[in-house]
Amino acid sequence: MHKSAYFLLSALLLLSFSCNRDRTLWDGEYFSTLDNGFAESEFSAIQQMIEVEARADSAVYGKTGAVTGLFCPDAVVTVTANGSNVVMRIDFSSGTNCLDGRLRTGALIATFNGFWKNENSTVTIVPESYTVAGYSFFFTQTILVNPRNTAGQINWTTRVVDAELLHPQNGQISWDSERTTTWVEGEDTPLVFQDDAFEVTGTANGISRTNRGFDVTITNPLRIIGDCGYVVAGAIELTPQQLATRTIDYGQGACDNRILLTVGNFQQEYFLP
Repeated sequence: MHKSAYFLLSALLLLSFSCNRDRTLWDGEYFSTLDNGFAESEFSAIQQMIEVEARADSAVYGKTGAVTGLFCPDAVVTVTANGSNVVMRIDFSSGTNCLDGRLRTGALIATFNGFWKNENSTVTIVPESYTVAGYSFFFTQTILVNPRNTAGQINWTTRVVDAELLHPQNGQISWDSERTTTWVEGEDTPLVFQDDAFEVTGTANGISRTNRGFDVTITNPLRIIGDCGYVVAGAIELTPQQLATRTIDYGQGACDNRILLTVGNFQQEYFLP
């Protein structure tokens, strides 16, 4: 065989092998992607609800403003003192529709230690008969306000511990995470949440409804905006147990529940609950 023909054949065989290898990376497993995406967006929304309501209350943020259901207009928000702490309760009653279109029931209880957004202040969030889109939520979510970063921006560390999301038909999702959230837009208008934007970095891990473990790393900061309950941009890498790592892209800024999964040459768009 002529040497040039040999190299051409070798290159074609290598290309064919690479393409076939990429195709075989798609294993058909998408539940971990959907389950992580749902947990990701809902815990971001929970943090967002607490953060928005905290800014509207003088006892929590040190500013004067009406305490009302901002992110969830029909929710009833009450704030009471409990010793050195302030307790906020967001009550969704038997069903409240929110800005992200999700129906929530029950309540969220947030206990603040220190004015919200002051360095070293904390808040601990727990659910009370809390359901979202038919899932019952059990978790502890804690937020610690860090010193401002080198750009002078407020940022905080959020941990979600032992989260269990239960659905009568869809089964159970387990989820834990540790994230850093940076307030990148809107700090100068604290009582206007619609112009807010946040960037999130960090990791998570969980067990999908099919009992498969997975690990998550944010590779492009997730972007959250004030008047949307979904992650609107950014990307993660998700690795299900014993399967190939996949990239999940949240888009370029539109407020929707779409995500794009990529494994090798395979791509598929999915919609979160």
